Amino acid sequence: MTPTPDEYRNTLHTKLTNLIAVLIVAIKKLESGMTVPGANVERMEAIRNNLANTLEICERAQATLGAQGASKTVREVPSGMREYTEMSNVEEYRKFQHLAPITEEDIASVDWNELQDQLKDM
Repeated sequence: MTPTPDEYRNTLHTKLTNLIAVLIVAIKKLESGMTVPGANVERMEAIRNNLANTLEICERAQATLGAQGASKTVREVPSGMREYTEMSNVEEYRKFQHLAPITEEDIASVDWNELQDQLKDM
């Protein structure tokens, strides 16, 4: 039995989501392995860059599938994976993964009127 176009897109979307999760885990393992004494950092960086490029391609494919009507349901993924998929690119993910969570004090210190004015100017 041939799947419908929607079923096929949903299957591809699921496979891409899983592949993205695997790529993220692989990148994390490489990054942690780079800190091991005696690690071939140059080679590991090249591998990480290849994985990151593959990841970006998968994300573009996933976005294309989503634009064509693929399921938008959030799948259960290992901790940290969802945060990554919500970022627009690898550099943004790397930047935010080192930031501490936003605290109540951070929120209380915001000048909301100033923020609103800044957003109007964008």
